[in-house]
Amino acid sequence: MAEGNYVTESEPDKPYRKYKLADNKVLVVSETEDFAYFGEDLGDLGIKPGSKFVKYKEKEFVLSTSDFQILKSVELGNPEGNVEFWDYENGNEIISIGILAETGERSDVVGKVIEKGEISFSLDSGSLQRRAGETRNDKV
Repeated sequence: MAEGNYVTESEPDKPYRKYKLADNKVLVVSETEDFAYFGEDLGDLGIKPGSKFVKYKEKEFVLSTSDFQILKSVELGNPEGNVEFWDYENGNEIISIGILAETGERSDVVGKVIEKGEISFSLDSGSLQRRAGETRNDKV
């Protein structure tokens, strides 16, 4: 598990946290907006970054953000560092195409936007849970 505090080059006043969890799961939570997403890092999806539209599993996703992620501090473990990224959206689904600045490796995440109020995190169980205590098993 790893946790890092980040900002983007274009919005340095909007910090967010990124958690690397077991089984390549990723949780991203904005500290200033009601925005979070939960997904899975699938490595290189083979999608060319920068296009206005991409297709994944027969769905079309629209480019919503192109920016550079900056690691401000490490809270736990070994989080990814600085990343050039392109976010694509289709409803509440998101694809984040990332290229790690240090290595050039791809870190492509496929996930779903979730409500911050629905999530809690337990270090004891290592699982993402609903506040009511139900295990959240969303497939991404």
